Amino acid sequence: MFLLLYRQMSLIRQRNSLQKQLMDEKQKLYDIQSYAATLGQSRLTPASIASLPGSVFGDGFRFMNMSNQIALQSATQKFSIFEQAGMMPQGGTPAQTQQMRRYYFNCFAEQAFQQIRKAKEIELNKMEKEIDLRSARIEQRLQAVNAELESVKGAVEQRSQEAPKYA
Repeated sequence: MFLLLYRQMSLIRQRNSLQKQLMDEKQKLYDIQSYAATLGQSRLTPASIASLPGSVFGDGFRFMNMSNQIALQSATQKFSIFEQAGMMPQGGTPAQTQQMRRYYFNCFAEQAFQQIRKAKEIELNKMEKEIDLRSARIEQRLQAVNAELESVKGAVEQRSQEAPKYA
């Protein structure tokens, strides 16, 4: 009887531990999905980064800085090549020329940023799949523990009913 009670308590501890692990995995998944949604909306800004959950805030901040730097470097290189190849439209006022230059530079920067964002989205999707896989494993273990716990509870009840009654 005592062994059954000990096993029951052990299974309850295991169940609680698994439920906490599952809850933690679901929170990670929510955080990653929130990050992916923020990333998918537009170019990251300090305001959009501030809305991220704490667990992904640091990564979001680093990504914002890195992606902006890479996009600007790429745009500078592409714009230089574009200019040297003589592909820059000529004519118009200096203001129009400056506006056209700014437009092309911004287009190159946006293209580079989209490529970087695509790579990050692929990484986040991979992380989501890994979390889903871990969650599924935890849920399977939790079902097994719950089934064994029900069996042990039944055995404890049966033994307690079989025990002699003292008046």
